Amino acid sequence: MDLSTNILIGWQTLYGNEIERQIYKYDQMLSDLNFIISEYYASWEEADETLVMLRDILTKEIERLRRLKK
Repeated sequence: MDLSTNILIGWQTLYGNEIERQIYKYDQMLSDLNFIISEYYASWEEADETLVMLRDILTKEIERLRRLKK
């Protein structure tokens, strides 16, 4: 392999690892948000609209990153 191929492989590995880290962070945030909702509300239907929007944004971003990783 030449130098450019090695650089490309290294970049893809680092980029893939960064995507995994982002997915993990967002997944943790979503898990924490679910815990908060379960502690303060009977269900998501009763939760504040802003929290529901945050859940939806995190879910969509996790899905987007998973598609990007493939």
